[in-house]
Amino acid sequence: MVADNVRFSLVPSVISQAWRSWKSGKTVALVAVLALAVGIGSTTAIYTVVNAVMLKPLPYPHDERWVALYGARFSEPGQRSSHTFSDLLEYQQRTHSFDVFGWFRLGDFNLTSPGQPQHISGAAVTPTLAHHLGVNPMVGQWFRDDASAVISYSLWKRLGGDFNIVGRAITLNDRGYTISGVMPPAFRLPVPGPGVERLRSDVWIFLDPHGKGQDPREALDFCYARRKPGITLSQAEADVHRAAADIAKRDPASYPSYTARLDDLREAVIHEIRPTLVLLVAAAGLLLLITCANVAGLLLARSVARARETATRVALGATQRQLALQYFMEGLIVSLAGAAAGVVVSIALVRAVLSIAVDYIPRADEIAIDWTVLLFAAGTACLASALSSLAPLWQAARTSPNEVLNEGVRASAGARSRKLSQSLVIAEIALAFTLLAASGVLISHLRNLARTRPGFDPNQLLSFQVTVAETARSSAEKLFPYQKRLIEALESIPGVSGAAFTNQLPLNGCCLSTAIYPEGQPAYPNEVQRTSFLVISPEYFRTMRIPLRSGRFLNEHDTSNTIVSAVINQAAARHSWPNQNPIGAYGRLSGPNGSRFQVVGVVGDVKNDGLGNPTVPEIYLLSVIAPVNPMLFVVRSLLPMERLVPEVRQAVQRVDPLQPIHDVTTMNEIERESLGLERIGSLVTTFFALAALLMTALGVYGVVSYSVRQRTVEIGTRMALGAVGRDVLILVVGGGAKMAAYGLAFGGMALIATAWLLVRVLAVHDVGFLPYAFSTAIIASITLGASFFPAWRATLLSPMVAMRNEPATTWQSASASIRRTMKGISQAVWRVDDASLSPDGTLLTEFVDAARRAASFAEVLQFALVKLCSRVGATRAMLLENVSGREYRCVAATPEEEYPDLSLPAQGFLLNRLKSYAFPLPLTIGDVDAWRRWATENKPEYLAEIETLRNTGVRIAAALRTKSEVVGLLLLGPPVGHEEYSSSEKRVLRDSAQQLALMIENARLTDRVVEQEKLRRDLALAAEVQKRLLPERPPDTTVATLAAVSLPARSVGGDYYDFLDLGDHKIGIALADIAGKGIAAALIMSLVQASLRIIATERDISLPQLAAKMNRFLHRSTKSNSYATFFYAQFDESNRQLRYVNAGHNPPYLFHSMDTSEIQELSAGGTVLGLFPQVSYQEAAIDLRPGDVLIAFTDGVTEALNPNNEEFGEERLKDLMRQVVHLPALEMSTRIAQELRTWIKDASQYDDLTFIVMKVK
Repeated sequence: MVADNVRFSLVPSVISQAWRSWKSGKTVALVAVLALAVGIGSTTAIYTVVNAVMLKPLPYPHDERWVALYGARFSEPGQRSSHTFSDLLEYQQRTHSFDVFGWFRLGDFNLTSPGQPQHISGAAVTPTLAHHLGVNPMVGQWFRDDASAVISYSLWKRLGGDFNIVGRAITLNDRGYTISGVMPPAFRLPVPGPGVERLRSDVWIFLDPHGKGQDPREALDFCYARRKPGITLSQAEADVHRAAADIAKRDPASYPSYTARLDDLREAVIHEIRPTLVLLVAAAGLLLLITCANVAGLLLARSVARARETATRVALGATQRQLALQYFMEGLIVSLAGAAAGVVVSIALVRAVLSIAVDYIPRADEIAIDWTVLLFAAGTACLASALSSLAPLWQAARTSPNEVLNEGVRASAGARSRKLSQSLVIAEIALAFTLLAASGVLISHLRNLARTRPGFDPNQLLSFQVTVAETARSSAEKLFPYQKRLIEALESIPGVSGAAFTNQLPLNGCCLSTAIYPEGQPAYPNEVQRTSFLVISPEYFRTMRIPLRSGRFLNEHDTSNTIVSAVINQAAARHSWPNQNPIGAYGRLSGPNGSRFQVVGVVGDVKNDGLGNPTVPEIYLLSVIAPVNPMLFVVRSLLPMERLVPEVRQAVQRVDPLQPIHDVTTMNEIERESLGLERIGSLVTTFFALAALLMTALGVYGVVSYSVRQRTVEIGTRMALGAVGRDVLILVVGGGAKMAAYGLAFGGMALIATAWLLVRVLAVHDVGFLPYAFSTAIIASITLGASFFPAWRATLLSPMVAMRNEPATTWQSASASIRRTMKGISQAVWRVDDASLSPDGTLLTEFVDAARRAASFAEVLQFALVKLCSRVGATRAMLLENVSGREYRCVAATPEEEYPDLSLPAQGFLLNRLKSYAFPLPLTIGDVDAWRRWATENKPEYLAEIETLRNTGVRIAAALRTKSEVVGLLLLGPPVGHEEYSSSEKRVLRDSAQQLALMIENARLTDRVVEQEKLRRDLALAAEVQKRLLPERPPDTTVATLAAVSLPARSVGGDYYDFLDLGDHKIGIALADIAGKGIAAALIMSLVQASLRIIATERDISLPQLAAKMNRFLHRSTKSNSYATFFYAQFDESNRQLRYVNAGHNPPYLFHSMDTSEIQELSAGGTVLGLFPQVSYQEAAIDLRPGDVLIAFTDGVTEALNPNNEEFGEERLKDLMRQVVHLPALEMSTRIAQELRTWIKDASQYDDLTFIVMKVK
């Protein structure tokens, strides 16, 4: 007991001592607090969201006992469905696990009084459920009959917030109600869950538990139940499964593969967002670990600096427990300060997350900083303190006090502390790499989803909802004319090209569903797949631009009540009629005895269950068969949305002044919102990854700086023994590279688990290798960059100062380096006299005058050498220029007859000497003889060059330097009258070398400019020739429309197309792709055009003969490797027959109007033109019908590259043609060209893009 009191009494002194220690290390403390603020703040922000969404109890008493009951299928266990009234009665009677069992039905209401009409959402609730939820209205009471309504706190505020509102009358869907109560702000019914993720109910009305006024077959009801005390969820599940089996046994045809699904109500709330929250918790945890490793590194470096103090305390009797308490308390002080700052950071982060994600997070209004969040922040601070203190404590425990006191801090603790610090940084790098790679994967996954084609055109498409009061137009006889008037009013708006409505839109998640039972096929209940059930107006497909694959669209004449006409998507066709043509086939809806329908058309698949999920089979019926209320309208218009929305409101009010519209948005916005959770996950994870990168960079910099400081004596010793700056850079940066390599290796192993988590939890796939490579490059670059500055500082150390272990500051080191450089310049290799210090510009002026008078550049160089020899007294001079990259050849000499064939290697002995020598290099006879003996013994390959220098009598050499290379060499013979050149003559020689280098460089630039200008003129001429070869416009015909587009990859392309009027109501259509580009391709193009126009006019010539003649002509007229692919067709307007021949060209596509899903490729013909002298060809003939479309194209279209180096491809072109095949030819060509330009963006193309479109009228 006494010992415990003594230990407790030590705590205040330990706190005081820890506080004093930080007062002497304020900079380290500030860095640690900032790092912890980011780590703890990010973790606390995520906990704030998780606490509100997952951990807080629901606003119902005994919330842990409440469950949600759904219908389900064995074949699709992940799906949930609502119930019919009759099913709920059986569940209520057959189950014994619940003490409360109630249900509700969602509804849309038009609130028409008081004030302007407005739309609100709500639910009809059975009294049992309403009264047993355990939540009483804040004003009034729950309803007692079907004439009462309870409103939400939000609606109460919008209605004025009057506490005397109870008893006031309101009108919902043309029916009067009396307000009986107002619910508290936190009340939710239903809670966010499957099918109702974003619904916020504003009104609750009475739902008859006996089914009065309800169709017992309508599956529109959702069920909540409360388990009896002591009943587990498993027991309740077994209970409802037995009841579901009895229901299925009662009517197996209507309930194939039927079962029940029971979800804990809290689990239902987080069903959709759980994967995203798990991801963010993992990311925040990694960032916190990186922060702790960073702070641990700071504390470790600080503990090494305090090793003598620690050793003294141990020598005086301090125990390891006291040391641990000391280090923990020091870490706790900065951790608590970091937690306090982190709470501020978390508030900012939570606000930022809610600003972009409030619509996607359930219970978002409950997210707030409360006492549990503050406790979590404090607990996180304690955890961070404990983790951060382990490294310095481990270091102190392994250090012998006697060793420290006898040998010093660096000798005893340096190596061990460096290894531990490096281990911490390697852990940081590994965790940061894992987090960054995960972020990159999520971004790539989001980008792939955003690029996914939804199956329709979402651009320029407005969506809104209209809910019709059931009492006013509850019957189909009244509703259908009303819907028709609304469509007509919308279509009358100027600028609107289409309007339609449906019961559900794509991308919002799937769906109102049924089942298809094909007639004539055996029924397998466990294989029945849910089918999305869409009710539409006739213009829905054209408004949405959903392509028709076969058959026809629905129209206003499909109103038979005996056999319903239906359109299905390709997914439904594949599932229900595999390997068959479903057009004309019959089936049943919901069950083998359900409503009979006939398939009249198949349309393309639409992403109806989100961009990332497979398309669910769909069946489309007309609204006149199955009335729709509420209605989801889509309006296509080129008008800006800010102008279109008021026009739409006015159009609806012209039909019904009291009809509000709501949920107004665009399909682009719906497409964007469908990726909301993915966008949140990638955005927040990217923020964490960037913060981790910053932490890692600081950690690497700190550890490398600390390592350099510890190894100052070693570095000084290395430099004293001959190491240069480059060696020090390699030593220090190499250490950083080694840490990066280890970190990436360990991070790669951690990434395996992370990748499994992403695939398993978030269904991420097909992201490629790029995110991992990109993350590796970033981590390596940041590590090396953070290592470079300490390494550079180490190169500035003075060896003697470093060996004394008293390094100067960075500024002092840099100043000393500058002084040494200036001293070296002042002590140049030649003797400098005062008279020669002033520059002499006379010689340079003479060079310029010579350049003006000379007829050629060779004369300029010759004159310059003569003037130079005269000025410095040289007996001879030679100027060598680098003309090939492999050698320097003599381009001028004086006397002129001296050494005209002189050359020296570009990587030879002399050039290598001059590269490291900034001044003219003297070559005495003794030097040359010494080099000759050295080369004989060591480098025989240099002997020939040294002999050349010896024979030419060179006594001094200067390099002609530009910024990027040595363009020439200036060699001078011996001076007249003395053995060597004076310092002033060397200076003149140096200045002359600089001027000659400039002259050579300018001459080269001039030659390039002249050559480029000549080439530009040739290309411009060829481009004009090519332009005149192409027809100005397609011919006008009464039977077909034509359009053509050519996008050259260069100013002169190799693609050619033409239209020929052949007489007798025939036209010729030609398309060719010339091998090669530029002027040569333009010339061959002219040959193709000339030969075609001559040969095509010959009477009675067949297409194979035409192709054979053109082949022979092109083979005779061009080089052996020149050729062209060629497609030629003749269209007879009188009988709509197309005859063609294909000479090695990409097969054009023919789309038949009766079945655009089948694409005919026109490939009959032979090989390319011009490659072989004798080739035979075949022709083919096709009878065309009105609406048929032909597109002929060059390979540049399908091989067009986007910035990611991906090809446009044949399948993408086919899909695009299916979407636009209904348009006129000119609009088709414009749309295709627009899609190609959008695909290409700013990517460089290596082939021309040319295509021809023909549509038969």
